Amino acid sequence: MIRLARAVVVAIAAAALATPAAAVDITFGWGHPAPQGNPVFGLAFLDALNGCAVCGGGTVLTTADGGEHWQTRHGLREVADELYDLVATPAGTYLAVGTGVHRSTDGGATWAAIAAPAADDLRDLGLIPGGGVSAAGAGGVVLVSFDDGLSWSEVGPGVGTVTHHLWRSASEGYAVGKDVAHRTTDGGATWVQFIPFEFFGYNEVYFTTADDGYVVEDFATWTTTDGGETWAEQFAPTPPLYRYRTLALTPQHWLTVCNGEGQELWETLDGGSTWTEHLFRRSTGFPCLTQAPGGRVFFGSDTGDLFWTDDFGQTIGNAATNLCDAALGAYIVSFATRGDGVLFAANQPSTGSDVESWLRSDDGGTTWTVPAAAPGLRWVNAAAFLGVDRGVAVSYGDVRTTADGGESWQPATLPGSYRGWRIALPAADRYFIAADEVGGGGALLRSTDGGNTWVPVGGGLPPSGVSYTDVGFPSTLLGYAAGRTIGGSPVLYATTDGGLTWQPRLVSGLPVPITVMTWLDPQVGVASARSADLSGIFRTVDGGRNWTQVLTASIKALAFHTDGRGVATAFSGQTFYVTADGGQTWEPALAPLNGPFPAQFDGPTLAAAVADGWVLGARGNRILVARDLTATPVVEDPGDESAAGVRACRVTQVYPNPFNPRTSLRYALAAAGPVRLTIHDLRGRRVRNLVDGSRAAGEHAAFWDGTDDAGRGVAGGVYVYRLESGGGVDSGKLSLLK
Repeated sequence: MIRLARAVVVAIAAAALATPAAAVDITFGWGHPAPQGNPVFGLAFLDALNGCAVCGGGTVLTTADGGEHWQTRHGLREVADELYDLVATPAGTYLAVGTGVHRSTDGGATWAAIAAPAADDLRDLGLIPGGGVSAAGAGGVVLVSFDDGLSWSEVGPGVGTVTHHLWRSASEGYAVGKDVAHRTTDGGATWVQFIPFEFFGYNEVYFTTADDGYVVEDFATWTTTDGGETWAEQFAPTPPLYRYRTLALTPQHWLTVCNGEGQELWETLDGGSTWTEHLFRRSTGFPCLTQAPGGRVFFGSDTGDLFWTDDFGQTIGNAATNLCDAALGAYIVSFATRGDGVLFAANQPSTGSDVESWLRSDDGGTTWTVPAAAPGLRWVNAAAFLGVDRGVAVSYGDVRTTADGGESWQPATLPGSYRGWRIALPAADRYFIAADEVGGGGALLRSTDGGNTWVPVGGGLPPSGVSYTDVGFPSTLLGYAAGRTIGGSPVLYATTDGGLTWQPRLVSGLPVPITVMTWLDPQVGVASARSADLSGIFRTVDGGRNWTQVLTASIKALAFHTDGRGVATAFSGQTFYVTADGGQTWEPALAPLNGPFPAQFDGPTLAAAVADGWVLGARGNRILVARDLTATPVVEDPGDESAAGVRACRVTQVYPNPFNPRTSLRYALAAAGPVRLTIHDLRGRRVRNLVDGSRAAGEHAAFWDGTDDAGRGVAGGVYVYRLESGGGVDSGKLSLLK
């Protein structure tokens, strides 16, 4: 994982009801897709091989092999501004614009912010014939520069939001978008509206000859045959719809990409009279399209794809990897963590015919693979593991169980018309599912045979009239079941005998039903409660009898570490919330997730705790790893090793430390090569060999569960890790608590 800049932390006073928590220091990295999953907003090339891409969250990528492989130059928020378009100037400079103007003279490796008037929200860049570059955006701004982007002047019409613009000469220019369709013939001194405004705005303007020009909106095209003097509308509600960018290869041969209702690439050989579709995928669209000096055509997607073609779409390559390609626009809807830290993720398919994509990570969410076996459910509403081997995944009416850590899954069925929402596995002979029914009501379901059969629980629970939303066990015997009556009143039940009998809790301070809850210990619980009139996070310190509201946001998911650090994800927006004190106080933070168009933003809707922070799931099968830098790292003890050796290989973090039962060791390598990472006791005897093999340069992770090479648990105490690679050695101490 690439180490990235700190999250932007914002103060949302209306959301917080308590004293603000201590600052939380978080960095973000991409788990899935790779190399990143925000929209690719702009592509530009200096020559046939060397190119650059700007993506949501201020991410900058470069390629040196014609777009077949890309390197992250600047990660999320490292540039500080959003970047929405990119151009390569004749002088070999890259210019990028978004919520600022940035300039690179070394092929995209480093960038400098450039002062420019009215540069708060720029959407589009273009070159001016004869020398010069132009940027346009919100407020009808059009900026021009004639010194390779070092200084800028404002010449725009000053109305609407310009989403695309074009200079045919230093004098004649066009600016189109939302509430703007203007033309200038005097270099921007004056502008005249040349076609009526369209409700949803115009997407682009282009010319194929000196006389023939086009202005495109979602369902129509305005055309001119006299060089822009007069225009006529052609209403064409037939594909390709939502045309967004066009590449006119010749006056008759064009490529166009769509953005709005699907990722589409189309080709015409007769000036737009007939079209051939070369690519369609179920997501929003392709925000950019360009041709490199060598002739290769590139287009980027709203799901992070970096496509290229050498034959105008007949064959297409993709330099990005999305393991959920069949359901591009789906949401990550569930995480499940095995006892050894292996993490699974499932998405919500985009259509009724698709089953979920099922992903696995063995390194805390840094990298993901598609395992050989999957539950094979329509939607995995929840999944959970008891230890390493036993696990359950539940959908509306179906259950899948595993006894081998997810290597294989066996089907089971819920009784009646129940829909499962949450799972608790307090013991091998006691599994529970919180369920409801389509027509109202529900049940708490129990299995005593590893999930093969399920029955409604009695033992004091009402036989009807309650829908159950969550169930949790802070210990094997003590558990809580939350739900709502048909009338919408909250209910909470508790058990002290492992779920055989249940007693109602007479709750105070909880006016709306719990949707999801976490129990930090037998008495302390944190819950999201929500209704049409009231939403928020509530907290109890007396086993659910009394609750205090600590946040007013509408929360979808909670994820906590055992030390009380946690996150809460919202139903919409970029904001999620972080706590370092068991949910007493919450601090809002922004997730660097962009929507498919400039100035649109997404947020995480799901979270799971991992060794050094959390993984966050979002739309488009996106998974971010949020590293918590406030967690206590190991104090390194390099001993007598040389500084050069430490730089060759270095353990960057051990967390948690002290630990029980498992800790994560993250390490960085300056170069690819053989690596050995071992654990020793204080007498120097080797206890466990964690890594022994070749690894690529960059960051990696290994895990130690307190066992020796034979799999036997070792005594609690202080141990030493030793990392060797590239002639360097790094070592430090870690403590196992027993």
